[in-house]
Parts: sequence; C-alpha cells; structure tokens
Amino acid sequence: MKSTKYDPKLLPIPFGIYTVVFAVFLNISAYPFCTGLSFTGKLLFALLSAAILTLMYSLYARYGTAYLYIFLGICLVTAVYCSFRFSVNLCPDEEGRVLISNWIYRYGTLPTGYEYALIDPDPNLDPYHDYTSPNWGYDYAFTPYLPSILGALMMRAVSLFTKRQTALLIAARSVNIIGYAVTMIYSVKLSREISSRAWKLFVMLLIGIPQVLFLSGYLNNDLFSLMSSVMIIYYLVRCHRTDWKTGMCIGLGISVAVSMLSYYFGYGLILIATIWSVADCRASAAKIYEDPKDRTVFIIKKASVVFLTVFLLAGWYFIRNAVIYSGDVFGIRSQHHCAELYEAAGHEVYDPPTFADCNATWKYWFEITLKSLVGIFGYMDKLMDNALYVFYDMLFLAGFVLYPFSLPERIRKNSTTLPVCILALFSVVIPLFLSMHRSVTYDFEPQGRYIISALPAVAFAISSGYGHLDSLISRKRLPENSFLSVENLICPVLTVLWFLALINHILPLTVY
Repeated sequence: MKSTKYDPKLLPIPFGIYTVVFAVFLNISAYPFCTGLSFTGKLLFALLSAAILTLMYSLYARYGTAYLYIFLGICLVTAVYCSFRFSVNLCPDEEGRVLISNWIYRYGTLPTGYEYALIDPDPNLDPYHDYTSPNWGYDYAFTPYLPSILGALMMRAVSLFTKRQTALLIAARSVNIIGYAVTMIYSVKLSREISSRAWKLFVMLLIGIPQVLFLSGYLNNDLFSLMSSVMIIYYLVRCHRTDWKTGMCIGLGISVAVSMLSYYFGYGLILIATIWSVADCRASAAKIYEDPKDRTVFIIKKASVVFLTVFLLAGWYFIRNAVIYSGDVFGIRSQHHCAELYEAAGHEVYDPPTFADCNATWKYWFEITLKSLVGIFGYMDKLMDNALYVFYDMLFLAGFVLYPFSLPERIRKNSTTLPVCILALFSVVIPLFLSMHRSVTYDFEPQGRYIISALPAVAFAISSGYGHLDSLISRKRLPENSFLSVENLICPVLTVLWFLALINHILPLTVY
C-alpha cells in the first residue's frame, strides 16, 4: 500500500465519528469513570475521549507501521514486567507447570506423571503450592509440556549465577516471553502475506488482546498453542506461494511439532493443516509437472520432509508415552488411571463438576468463553469492566458481519479462497467443540484460553471484513492511500482498550 497522504482538514471527520460513538456508548453502558455523570458530563467526557483518539488517529494514519512496532514493543516490555511481578496464585495452572520444570531442573529427567512429589507437592519442590486448593490425583506430566521443558533449561542456565527461587521462577517464565516475541514476529510476517490492506489491524487484533498479554506473563501452554498456530498458518501460506520449497516444508514441520508438544486443544489446526497440505501439494505438483510419476515423486518428497521434521522433533515424546504408559500414546487414559490409584490409596481426589452438575446453559458457556478469550484474569475471577467487553463485542461483531461480503471478490481473484475459508472455519469449530466436550463430560470450565488457537482465524475474519469496507469506500470516493480509512479509526480504539485493560485490571495483579 502507498503511504498515506496527511490531510489535517479531514480530522473533524474522525473526531465527529468518535464523539458520536462515545456519546451513544456512554448512555448504553456504565463505565467507572462516568458513574453518576449527567448527560452533559458524559458528552464532555465523550468529546475529551474523541479528541485523544483523533490525535492517535492522526499519528496512526501518518506513521502506521512505526505506530504498530512501538505498540508491539510496549506489549513486550509490559509482558517482561508482568513476568517479574505476577503472583503464582493468580496464574491458572502455573503452579503445576513450574512444578514440572522444577522436577526436570533438580533431577535432570522427565517425570512419568506417577511421581507422588508431583501429585501431592513437597514444599521444597513447590514453594508456591496452595494447600487449600483441590487435589486432582494427577499432574501435568501425562500430557504435552514443552514450555515446562524449556522452562527447566532456562532455570538451569540462570542457576549458574543464582539459585534464588524468585530468579528461577522468572527464568521459567521467560519461555513465554520468548514465545510472545515469536508470536509477534510471525503475526507481522503472516499479516503481510494474507492482507495487503488491513495487515496492521490483523496484528493489533492478534497481539492487542488483553488475554494474550496476560498469558505471556507466566508459564503456560496456552501461549505456545497460539504461537504455533500462527506459525503453522504462515508456513502453509508460504508453502502454497513457493510451491513447497524445502525450507518452507521444514518450517511447517517445526511449527506442527511445537503444537503437538504444547497443547491438545491445538490439534484441530494440525488436522486442518494436514488436509490442506495434501490438497495444495497435489495442486503444486500438477502445476509444475505433466508426468504423473514426477508429480507423485514431488508429493512424496515434500511430505517426507514435513513428516521427518515432525517425527524428529516430536516423535520421541509419543514413543516414550507408548512405552511407559503401555500403548497410551496421548497419556490421557493413564492420567485418569493415576487419579484412580491415588484415590484407591486413601487420598481425597477432587471430582470436578460437569455441565449438568452446574445446571449451566449454553448461553452462559459461550458468554464466559468469549469474554475470557478477550480477557478474564486470575482463576477466572478477575473480570474487566463490562464496558470494555461491550466495546470489544461491537468491534468484533461488526467485523464478522462484514466478512462474508469480502468473500465473493476474494473467490474471483483466487480460486483457493473458498477452501481456505472452509478450513479456517473448522480451525475455529474444532477447538470450540473440544472445549464444549470437556465441559460436558469431565470438567465445566468455559475458558477462552482453551480455544486460543482459533484466534488467528478470528483476527483474519475481522480484519478482512473491515478491509473490505475500506475497499468499498476507496472505490466510491477515496484513493487507496486515503487519510480516511476504517483501519485508521479502529486501531487507535484497540490501543486505548488495551491500555485501559492493562491499567485497571492487569497491573493490579502484579503484586508478587
């Protein structure tokens, strides 16, 4: 896209739009800053907010790329600060993840999951254990735990200089900081591949979500699921555009291996990637070669590169599972068996409530899942102000509504658009179904982090919707590099929402 031509005479237009939106919003949704304000007070607050956003609009419109990179830098620095300050007791699952890192760091071996010290932690091994929390009768060593393994390596490196428990914890958390940085890099690379008009909006939607920042500040598998998802999609696009060059095949294999070693909820995207890879590799072979034998050789070579990369990086883990768990490759059956053995030994085991036990409704389930995808912190007990959810809902809903209108033009320009959109839909539906199944059959936990691997597809749909609206506007009246655009309007709003979530809800958690 060409650089934007700055035209200050047009600033009253975004100022007017922001003023109207805020004035309407403040009268339909309560916000702490405006509690008890009269209509005049709300209007003045709307005018002040609009003035600030218009200034940001001007900066973004003139220096959009620099604006984005500065924002990403602020996000990364904030994540580092949070990793130093977050309390373990406010970070879901971190205690169990750090416990595994501590085990590997101390003993130099991978746990099997049956270790009593992991199920009922020793204070020396787990100084953060909350003995009032329920005991599940098993630990996280039965299912993939790549971040914990990397965390142990970082702890070992830091232990060369200090063995303070605080320093070791921060060392383990640094794994997610690195994962956050990698996610940023691949988000930018992917956005430039799939969206020429609204690529910065795609990155803002992916990185500028408060929940993603929260996940980057402590040791967990969820962020690695997001990171590997972005990487997988990027390498799928690059494989398609380079006719499956070997380097891209290796990158795809690495991405799939990271996903396999991180989170089972991300396996839906791996399935989708496999289906797409087979179809697209066949199409590339047909384009390059006329002889059917040459096509077959091409497909086998490329498939072998991807498979061998995945096998070399991730195969060992599942082979190990098959050996120590008597054929239970994924470790799930053994995990439940461990809980049964622990209970049979006379210990009390927590029996989590299911969907039916909670008398829940699907409306409530979806509401909490979507809210926590945007941002619910702590152990699902630290909600943001409702006004922030309303704003995010309005922005997301409008993008989703606009998205289908962008498809006809995309399909005309690119024959692969329709199958890609179908596969993207399934990349959202599969983790959503897995989370629903877990809530119904085992543990009622509607949490957005379980479906975090679907976020790239969601961000793509929303940014494509707004990008299409910009395209329609430019056709009618404005040039493509116009100072006025929907992307220019939305990105400053997303920035403000992120800062409000940070100041009011995330930084108060930094009490460690």
